[in-house]
Parts: sequence; structure tokens; C-alpha cells
Amino acid sequence: QQSMEFPRYRDSSRSDVFAWEQILREFSNHIRFHDGESLSIWNQLLFEGSHGCVGLLSQWLRSTLAAMQSEGANRFSYELLLANRLSPTQDVALLNEILAGERHSFHQTLTYTANNDNPDSHLPEKAKRRGKAFKPKSTRRPAGGRV
Repeated sequence: QQSMEFPRYRDSSRSDVFAWEQILREFSNHIRFHDGESLSIWNQLLFEGSHGCVGLLSQWLRSTLAAMQSEGANRFSYELLLANRLSPTQDVALLNEILAGERHSFHQTLTYTANNDNPDSHLPEKAKRRGKAFKPKSTRRPAGGRV
């Protein structure tokens, strides 16, 4: 399990499509290809296979690079990329987790927005902070006691 730190890219957003292409170009700068190839030519496959998540894209590319090294291949290829794609079962399970996480995150955002007068209102009672972090409650200590 890995947590995602930022929202995934959407193919319905022009700025997201542009940013995705820039990400592929940056990754391509660090990979050896056959002449005229780059990750950009597999843009759609990479987007669909990673569900628009840069973390999943990075994981897929690292897995492919590891397979490339173990097989002694000296160039990144479409065949290696496909061979290291998640199985359909894993892919569906992962997408379901992503969608559930997005729904949960959306719900928390709505809860926080509705209760914006108290930023801790969406937290369970035990999770709410009492005082300053890493500061012990002030208590009276006996004379000569440890501080």
C-alpha cells in the first residue's frame, strides 16, 4: 500500500494533459530509447495504465527499467513496458482503491468546509490536539525532582 500525496491528472483538463506530457518528457530524459522514441509516443498507454497518477507511473517505469537490466536489454522498449504492466485484476483493484480514496478525500473536504470555524471538527475526539505539540502538560513537580 502506498498513499498518494496529490490528486491524479485528468484527461478532461487541458492543463493536466499538458503537465502529463511534461512529466513524460522529464522521465524520458533519464531513459535510453531506440532512435526517435520517447515516453511521449506511448502517452495514452502510460496515462491509462497509471490512471493519471505520477506515483504509479514512476513505479511502472522503475519496474520496467529493472526488468530491462535483468534481461540485459540496453534500450527501453514497448514490449518491456507492456510486460511490466499490472495484471487486469491488480489494475481493477487499484482503480477501485483510488476511487474510494478520492470519494473519502472529497467527503473530508466537504466536512471541513462545512465546519471551517473549527479546523479539528472532522477529527475523532482522541485525535484533537490539546495544547502545543511535543510539550508536556504543566504539572507541579516536587522540589529536587527531575525536570
